[in-house]
Amino acid sequence: MLCENILFQFGIERKKKMDRQYEIRTLHIEEVREIYHQYLQFHFVEEERKPLKAIERMWEQNQYFALGMFEKEQKSLAGYAFFSSCIDGDMVLLDYFAMLEKERGKGLGSLFLQHMQDTLQESFRGILIETEDVSFAKNEQELEERNRRNDFYLRNGAKKTGITSRIYDARYEVYVLPFGEMSMLDLELLSKLSFENIYGIYQYMIPGEKNEKFVSFWKKQE
Repeated sequence: MLCENILFQFGIERKKKMDRQYEIRTLHIEEVREIYHQYLQFHFVEEERKPLKAIERMWEQNQYFALGMFEKEQKSLAGYAFFSSCIDGDMVLLDYFAMLEKERGKGLGSLFLQHMQDTLQESFRGILIETEDVSFAKNEQELEERNRRNDFYLRNGAKKTGITSRIYDARYEVYVLPFGEMSMLDLELLSKLSFENIYGIYQYMIPGEKNEKFVSFWKKQE
């Protein structure tokens, strides 16, 4: 018990130190464009990247926004998170989330995710998260990377919904990070609400005939 208390206190002090060193704020569209060209196109493979014009279109319609984590002293970018939402939805989709290479391995991803919850819980009931479907990993390395990414979200409070999707040629599993009262819902209802929200968001993200042709969602049978 003493050891657990010491580790818990160490974790609190470490988080306080990181809070003093880093800040998280809303990004402007000009910053989003810069991050897209300088970092995002290298952090995400082509089949996962939507055109910048699509992001700009949703931004103009108030269906897209972004947060950035910055090192306070140098004012340098440490990580970014892009989000998509729909007008009548109460969840938001974490569209892109990445830490810069030099900032990885410091626990900043977890800190950033915690701040996302603190920032967004006044407007939304949860964050929807897409991760690459482990069933379609091409090799052991890819499988390990996908499992590690999923474990990261689970450690930070996300729940597996059992929803899978095909977006163009990419295949995903859907997780949800619920806020407040929503975290008390049973998984079946939480999954139902997640399905309704992500379906609605993609109606805005990829509208019309393209949605019918290139977007599909399934709920896995237990």
